[in-house]
Amino acid sequence: EAFHRGGGDRLNIGKVEDLTQGFGSFTNAIAAESSAGTSTSLVRVPKETGQMDAATKELLALMFAAEGNYVQELIIEEAVRAVDSLSRDAAVQVWQRLAQSAPAAVAASLLPFSPLSIPGVSVIPALSIFASARYDSIKLSYDDKKNLAVLRRIAALLTNTVQTAQQSQQLNGAPPPARRSFSQSDVDQTRELVQTVLPGVQNMAVRFYTLLLERFRVRVQDDFRNLGLPTPFSQERFPRENVAPTFRRL
Repeated sequence: EAFHRGGGDRLNIGKVEDLTQGFGSFTNAIAAESSAGTSTSLVRVPKETGQMDAATKELLALMFAAEGNYVQELIIEEAVRAVDSLSRDAAVQVWQRLAQSAPAAVAASLLPFSPLSIPGVSVIPALSIFASARYDSIKLSYDDKKNLAVLRRIAALLTNTVQTAQQSQQLNGAPPPARRSFSQSDVDQTRELVQTVLPGVQNMAVRFYTLLLERFRVRVQDDFRNLGLPTPFSQERFPRENVAPTFRRL
């Protein structure tokens, strides 16, 4: 757990970066040794492309076990954090732009034959004034900013990993990967793999959906409360799902 999480219950990106850099260095060293034609007394049997070893299959079966495990909870929680923070960031940007456009929206609504006088569109000036008066009611929390920072580091890590792999291929003079046809064994292996991980993936999808809906509902309740409006979800009409133990950590 200490490897995956940092600062309590969060994914430790520093550990992931160290692991990725170490794996990249190891891969580059192996590639350099292979390109230099280093001789060895051991006979290396080339592994057929596309074949998955038994250890990998066992690892995937463990990670996506139908009964659930810690790794699944880690993946689900980080995915919920990512989707929630990204959607929150987009909502805050829309709210702030709406507030900043209040003077222009009001002025445009007073013009003759203004598009803002069309029913349905005419609410934009009033909504802009409302947003400008409550500019800080909808904003990013400290946790949102931390989640977005983690996502940026992950995106930068993935970009650097791809660039490093491409540069390594160019330095070693490796040809681009050729297209290969899929044999019947590849199809059978893929079908077996899907059957192995599908129950766990389905359970993870349901868990992710439940937690994300709960997160969005709490967000809406908090926003309506900050705006001085009655909350749209009452505890009697919409009883909370039994997801509190994990949800409180998000």
